[in-house]
Amino acid sequence: MASIRERTLRASRLDFTALEAGTGPLVLCLHGFPDTRHTYRGLIGDLADAGYRAVAPQLRGYEHASNPRTGDFYLESLAVDVAGWIEDLGEEKAHLVGHDWGAPIVYAAAALVPESVASVTAMSVPHLRHFRERVWRTPSQFKRSWYMAFFQLRGIAERAILSDRVGFIRRLMESWSPNQPPPESWFEEISEVFSDPVLTKNALGYYRCAFDWRQGPGRRSLELARRRPSVPVLSLVGAHDGCMAPDVFENVMEPSDFQQGLTHRRIPGAGHFLHLDQPELVASAILDFIKDR
Repeated sequence: MASIRERTLRASRLDFTALEAGTGPLVLCLHGFPDTRHTYRGLIGDLADAGYRAVAPQLRGYEHASNPRTGDFYLESLAVDVAGWIEDLGEEKAHLVGHDWGAPIVYAAAALVPESVASVTAMSVPHLRHFRERVWRTPSQFKRSWYMAFFQLRGIAERAILSDRVGFIRRLMESWSPNQPPPESWFEEISEVFSDPVLTKNALGYYRCAFDWRQGPGRRSLELARRRPSVPVLSLVGAHDGCMAPDVFENVMEPSDFQQGLTHRRIPGAGHFLHLDQPELVASAILDFIKDR
């Protein structure tokens, strides 16, 4: 497998640590909650071996160097970060891969700078254009999404996570990836974030900004999230995802919304972290999709 190196990216006047491997067309891989850049070590190695330049940055606020200090974790700003990474890497275009929170971010980046995006691969979270109205038809999804409401409780949510280090997140993973929870090394990596009060607050800030859509950056972020994709899209969901029900995922994905086409796959034997549960299947699906694009 190709060697993986660390580098620093600069965007939005912030510094981001990233993992990088290989040379060739650029593939940017964005993690979600509760995760870090390390989740992509396997995938970026596979991408590099296949002839791509694969880069996995740490998202805004998941380390002190990229802490915006203003609490700005609006989707619009996260999409601006992606555009800045592409420019800082000296590339004109990138294939974007996003898991969990990374999924709405890559959709938003493609809406913001479509000329810089060759394709989007979104894992575990659907496009949000129809999400709010259609999820009302599936109350069972509210039970799965209880944590989003809990994270609005400022101070209380932070204490719940910090009081037992990653114990709270272990319990989340028991329901999100019921068949195959992440390996112990994964919990060790995320503990760097979720034992730090500032970084924990930042990670929860994504959910707090997502619910603030009435004006300004929140309203613009909602518009970006709902814009019809104008680049080719691959969507992947784990067949046993305990966070986002596969049926709900597929119900909110309207094929006619995807102007350059939608390819969708359920990944058998995978939960919410499908790229960890079934790395070979996920890597193969992505490589098949992005070749010749």
